[in-house]
Amino acid sequence: MVKKSPVPRLRLTLFLLLSLVPPAWAATPAAGSSLLSAPLPVRNLAPVSLLYGLPVMQGARRCCEGLVASARLARVSNFTSANFPETQLVFDGETTAFDYVLQRTFGARGEWGLVLPLVQHEGGFLDRPIDNFHRTFGLPEGGRDLAPRNELNFLIRSDGVTAVRFRDRQRGFGDVRGWLGWSLLEQPDRALALRAQLKFPTGRVRRMTGSEGTDLAVWAELEERAALRALGIVVSAGAGAAYLGDGDLLPRRQESLAFFGHFGLRRAFGRHLALLAQLDTHSDLFDSRADALGGTALMGTLGFRVAPTPRFNLDFSLMEDLITRSSADVVFQLQLHAQL
Repeated sequence: MVKKSPVPRLRLTLFLLLSLVPPAWAATPAAGSSLLSAPLPVRNLAPVSLLYGLPVMQGARRCCEGLVASARLARVSNFTSANFPETQLVFDGETTAFDYVLQRTFGARGEWGLVLPLVQHEGGFLDRPIDNFHRTFGLPEGGRDLAPRNELNFLIRSDGVTAVRFRDRQRGFGDVRGWLGWSLLEQPDRALALRAQLKFPTGRVRRMTGSEGTDLAVWAELEERAALRALGIVVSAGAGAAYLGDGDLLPRRQESLAFFGHFGLRRAFGRHLALLAQLDTHSDLFDSRADALGGTALMGTLGFRVAPTPRFNLDFSLMEDLITRSSADVVFQLQLHAQL
């Protein structure tokens, strides 16, 4: 099957963001630690990729003094299949990923974070609305319209071994993640931070809630305010690498090292609203021709953030796969974020 080109969707993402640039009266808030300053919390929630320790970008500025708690809920629609001589895959269903996140600053430059995840796979209810959306805007269905609606079917078979197979709802704890950060630079126009994350094997492969391996990721994040100051747009970027420990999902084909990156644009409307658009990517997680088995991914996300008070905000975002099959088809995500 011919892959969808990422170029039209990329142009659409940038056009939508720039078309929402407000007039001069909607001033950008002053630089500094703020709940508004972080990128959208995006990671690849496709069935295989969500098992591994690819981190969520936190932003180059330390969020806030003291303890911050977040509740993040993502609803994912998956439909993809692959049939190669060595690998057969089917992912048809919906995934709910819930993360409870705690983070806190320490000292003059440090911070730590802890992510406690829950994962559920089920048949769901989004097939019909997504089919209608694809038809309305002329987007490829990828065979989705030919499959039974709202059913769950997960299958991973490789080299003659069936690693995962279920049709009944699965739920459980995911892999707990903890991270440390250090601010290298924090100025009004730019900021730079270095972070490291450790993912622990608390989930289970048979339920597709964890890889049963320990992963270590190290990355840097940059925020730049001066480059697009005339448009009032803040640029965020990040890049790093993850060492993938020996997991139990097709260990002979799993890569030991993966790379990931991020590029985002953020435009604030006063002190209470921000619009965000970003691209997030990662390299192959497995040595396989099947892109759905953790292949190179490029995800485009649009969202907005409302901050009624300086200590509380609400994010809503919609993520689409810009390289088909390697990331979830559609992701709806909501996050509540509060400084305690």
